[in-house]
Amino acid sequence: MSDNNKNAQKGRTMKISPEQDELNRKSELLLDLENKLSETELGFISLQSELLTFQRRYTEFVVRRMYELDSIELVIAKHLVTTDPTNPEYRQQINKFNEQISEAEKSFANEKEISSKNDFKPSDSLKALYRDIAKKVHPDLVIDEEERKRRTEIMAKLNEAYQNGDEQKLEQILNEWQYDPENVQGEDIGSQIVKIIRKIAQVQRRIATIEEETEILEKAEIYNLMKKTEESSKDGVDLLIQMSGYLDVQIHERKTYLDFLRNGGKG
Repeated sequence: MSDNNKNAQKGRTMKISPEQDELNRKSELLLDLENKLSETELGFISLQSELLTFQRRYTEFVVRRMYELDSIELVIAKHLVTTDPTNPEYRQQINKFNEQISEAEKSFANEKEISSKNDFKPSDSLKALYRDIAKKVHPDLVIDEEERKRRTEIMAKLNEAYQNGDEQKLEQILNEWQYDPENVQGEDIGSQIVKIIRKIAQVQRRIATIEEETEILEKAEIYNLMKKTEESSKDGVDLLIQMSGYLDVQIHERKTYLDFLRNGGKG
């Protein structure tokens, strides 16, 4: 029998050890979960950024007009209470509009940060780069606590760069990671199996957490309004502009009424 035939025969009869077989199967499962985790993480951070962009526009077109309308209503209520101090309805209106104005001012407190960000429109290359890096650096892919802490810090920088659309920063993070000597490690097969099992559990927990956090975002009123706005835009209708127009009419009407009261009820 030739050497080639002997080698072929040897290859057919050679069996891998049960430990190696288990390691291979766990490695495949972990790889699938890593891919799912990077996609889930990408979806969540994208949703957060989309909501932030929409919130900025909602504040600009709607919240500021509601604030102006509430301010006018507050002046009207204060004027009316001077004409009838014992009327509890006027007092209730003053409290109501004070609360609504206070809530609006809280929104404005965050407006500077929101307005500093550009509209979130990530390119396909940005998404792909994020996925690639997330699969490498995600803290839930390790079990050592110190390493998890180090990776958590890197992941925070990754998310910030992605939200800012900074592809150059993402490339820098990837390069720094690839050449970091801390990432060079040697492991025996038994240790690898144990570590992979633990990694699988960690990744599964993180995926479940992200899915829960995504569900919370999708139950928020601002999310529902964003989806309605997206649907209306398909018919050429800008829902926020429509809402702002309605509020402008109300503002004009209430200003007219306030002038009427200030003139002693005379037109």
